[in-house]
Amino acid sequence: MPVIDDVTGATLVAPKAQLNFLHSGSRLVPSDLTAFEAYLKVTEKQPWLIRQSFVIRDFICRLMDIETIGGFQEPRPAYAPAPGGKLDFFDVVESTEKRLVLAAPDRHLNVYTCFHLSRNADGSQRLTITSSVKTFNLFGRLYMLPVAPGHKLIVRQMLKRFDQD
Repeated sequence: MPVIDDVTGATLVAPKAQLNFLHSGSRLVPSDLTAFEAYLKVTEKQPWLIRQSFVIRDFICRLMDIETIGGFQEPRPAYAPAPGGKLDFFDVVESTEKRLVLAAPDRHLNVYTCFHLSRNADGSQRLTITSSVKTFNLFGRLYMLPVAPGHKLIVRQMLKRFDQD
């Protein structure tokens, strides 16, 4: 059952005590940016290493009869899909100007990634990207062993894309 994190304001896949992984990264972003635009910014033109990690992941998943995801697709969508739609390999759970909640469920784990925009006291805007995972079995826990540390690095690199403006 999804819950709102009282610290970050992000939508989590389950209460914190039930999560097997939780990570948030944040930074200041332009004040007119929407959550969907933030998603597009951090997922466009992925570096070679990220693209290769999706190839390796999908190769291993095919061997285990798990759905492949293919990574972030080109061309990028022009508008935010409505809840119930798809965005790359994610199911769209919620889509507003300030919050984009994406899910990637399967029989081994459930992932929520939340792009949440909040306004600071000085009027600046902060983007927080939070991923939460609840595993259901041994394969889900094993899958997260390499993914957890890699995910933290990937989010950090994605947020650096705002430095290029």
